[in-house]
Amino acid sequence: MQSRIWNLDSGGVKDTNKATSKHSNRNIKDIDAYDDIENFLGKGKQIDINPFTGKKDMDRIFVTQKDGSVRAFRIGDHEMRSPNNHHYHLEQWDKNGNFIRPDQSVKINNSKKR
Repeated sequence: MQSRIWNLDSGGVKDTNKATSKHSNRNIKDIDAYDDIENFLGKGKQIDINPFTGKKDMDRIFVTQKDGSVRAFRIGDHEMRSPNNHHYHLEQWDKNGNFIRPDQSVKINNSKKR
């Protein structure tokens, strides 16, 4: 799947190419989700302040990478709304604040049926 850079502006994302995929999708077992998130974010200080806007983001954790790019984990009310569709998003920005698409939408599957 081809990535596309989108410009972040005023909390929204704009793209002139409507054919660009919004998310790449995959599944993961619940017991592996934490490690998946930590591996994606990498080493560095985890913060809930958006490094581009300076505002607190209750649904994201950001980590600035050595090259100045930023990775984020996003989970909020929408991602937790349906018990059969719990998921999270892994997102990336380049060092100039351009959002890189597609993000990874990761569905959390129960490892054990109850």
